[in-house]
Amino acid sequence: GVMLLLGVGQNDTEDDVKKLVKKVAGLRIFNDSNDKMNLSCIDEFVNGKFMVVSQFTLYANSTHGKRPDMFEAARPEKAIPLYEKFVALLNDECRTLSGKPEENFVVTGKFGAHMRISFTNLGPKTFILESEKLK
Repeated sequence: GVMLLLGVGQNDTEDDVKKLVKKVAGLRIFNDSNDKMNLSCIDEFVNGKFMVVSQFTLYANSTHGKRPDMFEAARPEKAIPLYEKFVALLNDECRTLSGKPEENFVVTGKFGAHMRISFTNLGPKTFILESEKLK
């Protein structure tokens, strides 16, 4: 599956969420039988899920001093609804693309909670998607 760290910025909107969901759901980042990155997480051969974790520190600015600031991250009153919208829309999009309307494709942690998450990166594949670059 995919470990997805989602940061919500002050300028992010529902339109940004919708564009990001479309991109993420169909992103072909898994290798096929010819060792080419041609498969998405929800393709039958992969049969994966998305773990979506809120991560405001993705907006850390560490250009000044030694303590990163998170001023560009959205406050919880804005970030929580956009995070929840992203999770719901991603699950809906995966259901539509896969033709499996009853399947649950997304798991989450608890927004803002201190969580211990362990995953194995079968890579070297790490991708950064920024909503402002999808506009």
